[in-house]
Amino acid sequence: MARGTREPSEKPDWAVRLDEAAIAEFGYSLTGIGKVMMQAVRIGQDSESEFLSLDLEDFHSQIATNLDYPTKEIAAIVEL
Repeated sequence: MARGTREPSEKPDWAVRLDEAAIAEFGYSLTGIGKVMMQAVRIGQDSESEFLSLDLEDFHSQIATNLDYPTKEIAAIVEL
């Protein structure tokens, strides 16, 4: 495929290599870790409070629901 003509859902080769390296090192791709972190940010942004305090299990559960990921996987990524 020519440069600049890839489908939006396709990752460039360098991103695939980074994800592979992250999986080897951490057990999770950088893409997956990034999605979890972005959901953490969104939870804070969507809060009506200036200071948000959540039970860790509720935090994991909200992210897991938003991403349709297993809660256990979310907990492991957050622990990184």
